[in-house]
Amino acid sequence: MSKSGIIVLFFFLLLTVFVIAIPPIPPTFPELPPDVVGEDCVATGAEICDGIDNDCDGQVDNGLTPQNASNQFGVCAGATKTCINNSGVFEWEDPDYAVYSIDYQAVEEGNNASLCDNLDNDCDNVTDESIVANITC
Repeated sequence: MSKSGIIVLFFFLLLTVFVIAIPPIPPTFPELPPDVVGEDCVATGAEICDGIDNDCDGQVDNGLTPQNASNQFGVCAGATKTCINNSGVFEWEDPDYAVYSIDYQAVEEGNNASLCDNLDNDCDNVTDESIVANITC
């Protein structure tokens, strides 16, 4: 056997020893609590706003019946809360009323006749209040 053949054989044997001597490292995966989602899910009842798959259907907080928003007067009537993740705390949150209704105004006041629309725009259960005098609604 030639000198180069011996060197190749030496490196082959050396590589074989390292491959056999070093066991493979199994992959690690983060473990989810068994009641969150997946095949180990433990059904605890109907879905609630908690970030957990309570009914083990593979979806978290789905099919929830929204609660009424805190403000139900005027143009805010019918608004509902949304289940949100607030820094790891799941809770029901009131909507952005300006997004809910194009007629919403945080404060219903001014001297613009267009504010006289016979709506409770600021959802305080009073219609067209605080309108500057000399404007007939």
